[in-house]
Amino acid sequence: MDAIEVWHVDLDRAAPSTALTVEEHARAARFARADQAQRWVASRAALRMLLGVRLGVAPRDVAFRHGPDGKPEVDGGPRFNLSHAGAVALVALADGREVGIDVERTDRRSHAILRALTGNEREALGEEPDHLALLRVWCRKEALAKATGGGLRWAPERFDTLAPGGYALADLDAGRGYVAALAVAGDAPYSISPRRMPSATAAARSETPRRS
Repeated sequence: MDAIEVWHVDLDRAAPSTALTVEEHARAARFARADQAQRWVASRAALRMLLGVRLGVAPRDVAFRHGPDGKPEVDGGPRFNLSHAGAVALVALADGREVGIDVERTDRRSHAILRALTGNEREALGEEPDHLALLRVWCRKEALAKATGGGLRWAPERFDTLAPGGYALADLDAGRGYVAALAVAGDAPYSISPRRMPSATAAARSETPRRS
């Protein structure tokens, strides 16, 4: 059975600056708010550290490329996906199966999600769906779109989370104040292996977490 690793990252911990490239540091410098820049750096560093372990290279040397649909990939490494919201990032890693992941804060508004529901989803949620139910459906849609490579060019109303078409969807526990979901390609059984990034001090010493 395939094990899908789902890594939980605390973005309010300092990230080792050596994990990022010059271009990524330049992008971080363009954020208007320092806290947003810090969290973006932390999420990107976490992704690089995790992939560096798999590839046997330093985090900064992980070379990303984009597939036909624009989804980031690495040669010779696992399929992966990253999502972050607030102080939390989630990274999904899988061997040989496309994955998509999404995390959202529960204090965001959900009313606009109603316009993105399919007929099946509207029927399942009922006349007056509650806030968390809508956010969970949105997370599943985002995860499904990211797994397929749709990214920002997707039309959410076309993604039916009750008929995901060759993908499996699962809700995730991202901690209090967050909802999250995972999409995994294929019908073969799989398990979810929750992981947590090491402390900032340990990460800064080793630059990569140990694979377990």
